[in-house]
Amino acid sequence: MIKIDQSFVIDILNDANNYSIINGVLSLAHSFNRDVIAEGVETTEHGLMLLMMGCEKAQGYAIARPMPATKFDQWLMAYQPNEEWLAWACKAENQKECKLKVFDIALQHEYKSLTKRIISPSNIEKESIRQDKNTVCQRWLKRKKQNAIFCNTWLIELEEAYLMMYHKAEELCLQQINSEKNEKISKVDKLKALFNNVTQVMTRVN
Repeated sequence: MIKIDQSFVIDILNDANNYSIINGVLSLAHSFNRDVIAEGVETTEHGLMLLMMGCEKAQGYAIARPMPATKFDQWLMAYQPNEEWLAWACKAENQKECKLKVFDIALQHEYKSLTKRIISPSNIEKESIRQDKNTVCQRWLKRKKQNAIFCNTWLIELEEAYLMMYHKAEELCLQQINSEKNEKISKVDKLKALFNNVTQVMTRVN
């Protein structure tokens, strides 16, 4: 059994390097027919991301808190699987759908983070927006261009829509420090429109 340390898992939605490391570990484990378990799964998104990447075993607070061995049977009897994990695990998704879901999860998470930075002025001084090449979405796009799962023309369209959203978010974040509340809401609306454009492109996958 290969265990992926929680230090990689916890930041998988924010750090493209951690995403790539986990993806590489899973690929090697599959090649050598080894089981993998990921620790540090703290949210539904963490678990869903790992599930779509091919990791079906996990541990972390999203499943259960540490407990005495004497409490395990009681916990197991009462355990209710995460509904989103169960829904995707029970669906016979093909490879293309699973890989696109990875992008969708990363995109949703990134959009929420960018929106929060626009609304909260204190965040802008403490944490600058990562360069394009360091986002999970951009790393995903780069990797998918190297294989034949998706149409290259569609990938280019998706990348252009994503980068338009990303660069606009960067611009809005830099402008928002002195903005009034109403102006911040307007900026969020602009970002949401570009985010919706990316999701529209995703529906045209081929």
